[in-house]
Amino acid sequence: MYDKEFKELVKIAIEKLKDESVLKLLQADASYQKDSKDEGYAEDAFAHSFGFKMMGNEYDWQKERE
Repeated sequence: MYDKEFKELVKIAIEKLKDESVLKLLQADASYQKDSKDEGYAEDAFAHSFGFKMMGNEYDWQKERE
């Protein structure tokens, strides 16, 4: 009898943890990814406004060739 009750409590605890923790973490991660992407676009636009170009993960601080 105790095993059945314990299994039910574990099942409830897992569902509660999933609903309250994992879902929130996934939503926060999606929000972070969007913000990070938007920040990257802003950096690119700023650098390009001064005539610089992106080289890999770093900016090549030499002017783009015309």
